[in-house]
Amino acid sequence: MLKGQQRVNVTTGQPLSFELLLPASSNSQWVLPFQHSLQRLGINMDIRKVDNSQITNRMRSRDYDMMPRVWRAMPWPSSDLQISWSSEYINSTYNAPGVQSPVIDSLINQIIAAQGNKEKLLPLGRALDRVLTWNYYMLPMWYMAEDRLAWWDKFSQPAVRPVYSLGIDTWWYDVNKATKLPSARQQGE
Repeated sequence: MLKGQQRVNVTTGQPLSFELLLPASSNSQWVLPFQHSLQRLGINMDIRKVDNSQITNRMRSRDYDMMPRVWRAMPWPSSDLQISWSSEYINSTYNAPGVQSPVIDSLINQIIAAQGNKEKLLPLGRALDRVLTWNYYMLPMWYMAEDRLAWWDKFSQPAVRPVYSLGIDTWWYDVNKATKLPSARQQGE
């Protein structure tokens, strides 16, 4: 219910408000438009910055209302999903929303069993996506189609790079490039 430009609980009259927990070192500029949009809806979001140890402790004890997490998209569903969404990882900081669902566990187990079979993986991945979306475990805030990366030019890469990955794990230290780096830096390259 809306009461004086503030969304309130119909039964208790308490205003709808919650806390967004951020690492102290993070830039909070991206949350300000979100906070403003919520205010226009009559919802108050307090922003609290805390150090990394508090973030970890509050995640482990599930003592937070909302916090930012990054989930990278994968080209195909894989066993990596269990770390973020499986009941087996309920006490892990990776399972930030505290998901504990037999339906999700079953879908993840089927995805693991179907690795290498695209015909089975696609509908299983879509089913898992549907269940996760339906439960509102996360609120997508932004999307970036490319990865931004800065590095010293002392590494080499294979001629053929992975299609859906930066392939950083395939780079190697190149002695020839590393030798040229100091003079290139002096010349402003």
